[in-house]
Amino acid sequence: MLSFEVTNRFSGATQFTAKIDFAEDAPRSIKLGLAVVWAIKTRVNLSEANLSGADLSLADLSEAYLSLADLRGADLSRADLSGAYLSGADLRGADLRGAYLGGANLRGADLRGAKCQFGVLAGSRPIIQIGPIGSEGGTVEAYHVDTGCFARRGSFSGSLDDFAAAVEKTHGASAFGDEYRAAISFLTVWAELQAAAAKQEAAA
Repeated sequence: MLSFEVTNRFSGATQFTAKIDFAEDAPRSIKLGLAVVWAIKTRVNLSEANLSGADLSLADLSEAYLSLADLRGADLSRADLSGAYLSGADLRGADLRGAYLGGANLRGADLRGAKCQFGVLAGSRPIIQIGPIGSEGGTVEAYHVDTGCFARRGSFSGSLDDFAAAVEKTHGASAFGDEYRAAISFLTVWAELQAAAAKQEAAA
């Protein structure tokens, strides 16, 4: 067992010291990922922790309290983030492809540049795709224009609010409903960022 220190993103002070097994020459991303897993198992507070660049691919982060954590550039691909509290977290450039976000709280999270199969639709309109969702497969696709954020899923096409209402009507409190609600929460934050960026660009 060796010690690995994790600092606070704001103060730079040591927030906790993890006791983990790792090779001395292992990359920092691996060491940091192991430290996070250790912290969750031992119920250490990860709020405001500097976890930038951590390798957390496939990690079980369900119900982890990561409020205001710095997760810039972290590899969260295929991680279980169900019920995780990510309010205010910095997820810029993080890899969230294949991550399970059912019930996760992303309010106020910074998702700029996060990898979720981003692309471009019809020239300049930002578009995002999230999925596959549960055993249903397929993706939820959303795009942002001046009048707001619009979602597409199967035969449905409409505003994000209309999509949320359709999910409640069709899936209610089911597991599928939870996954769709997580997707909607993510898209809501994404849409807010797109609107802010468009406003800033127009003011420039």
